Amino acid sequence: MMAYFDKLDANDKAIICAAVRAHSREFKHAHQGMLPFLPVRVVAACVEFARQCQPGLHSRVYSSLLSKLESHKWCLRQAFNGTKPVTILRKLDDGLVVKRLGLHPERGVPIPGLAAVIKRPRDRKMFEKAADAYDDQHPMMTLKRLDEGFWQITCPERYRHYVETWCCDYLTK
Repeated sequence: MMAYFDKLDANDKAIICAAVRAHSREFKHAHQGMLPFLPVRVVAACVEFARQCQPGLHSRVYSSLLSKLESHKWCLRQAFNGTKPVTILRKLDDGLVVKRLGLHPERGVPIPGLAAVIKRPRDRKMFEKAADAYDDQHPMMTLKRLDEGFWQITCPERYRHYVETWCCDYLTK
């Protein structure tokens, strides 16, 4: 829960504590001081259960809390599209890597040439159709420079062949 703690304000923390106290057996006496040390899966399950138990009452508040709690976890889980990451070592041209992927490819870049294959549902905005209430998520790859011209490429296993051929085509001389 430490990773999400700075995203939450005092009202969010109070609502989370109330939901955990009401719907958890292990943490019946949870308070705001314990909040950073609670498991995220327990907190998310309690908030989801509270949202389902009271569908009309505070459902928007619970939904916004779930989006705050699950956005970071979901991005980490879905950045590799549910598959395990694969590491590839290649000799690439440093200048072409910077030119094509930017100064910091170690932070992650969308795999070039692939369309957004993950559509993440989100809460609808005012006057928005339900069919339009989703965000696109692109499959990501990271490149870490190991030595002069040697790069460690990390990508989802299902895109390994595509990433290898793209890097050989566009990032080598």
